Amino acid sequence: MKKFLKNPWTISMGSVFFGFLLTVLYDLIKGKNIFSTVGGILSNVITFLLSVMNFRLKVWWVLIGLIVVFLILCLIARYNESKTIQAEQEKPPFFKYTKDQIKGWNWEWRWYKNLYGQYDIEDLHPVCSSCGTPLVRSDNIEYNLECMRCNKKYSEYLPDMDNIKIYIRDSAKRGIYQGNESEINRRQL
Repeated sequence: MKKFLKNPWTISMGSVFFGFLLTVLYDLIKGKNIFSTVGGILSNVITFLLSVMNFRLKVWWVLIGLIVVFLILCLIARYNESKTIQAEQEKPPFFKYTKDQIKGWNWEWRWYKNLYGQYDIEDLHPVCSSCGTPLVRSDNIEYNLECMRCNKKYSEYLPDMDNIKIYIRDSAKRGIYQGNESEINRRQL
């Protein structure tokens, strides 16, 4: 239920529906026709749009307006670029941990931030131990997976993906993964 209530569609459509109910309730309390407030709002919006459409513009106003819009867009682009750079720098250290050998299989995946602000794993898949190409299901009954690039066949059964994700999350939490400098230093000692 919490997931449904936090959904952006639920929030946006719920607020529109709630606002509509409030206008109907207002009409009932004031003793007006039920949709008179909604009709009045629509009438005012249409009147405003017609007055804007009939407004006489001078060319230099349009040019200045376009220049201002262009400058604002440039400022927004620079701000977004600096935010992107800052977000890249703020990523946790385990974000570079995207491949590992687990249960005799080579795996690759990506990290993403979910709606609740937690990092999770997506696109988890086994890769060929020879060339690193993602493995596909084999048409041959003898083999489970095969590499499309080097034609290497794999007959072992894959471990459960949920168990692999648990292992990866635990390794990231503990800092036990390739690419972690403190782990590399600890292994060398």
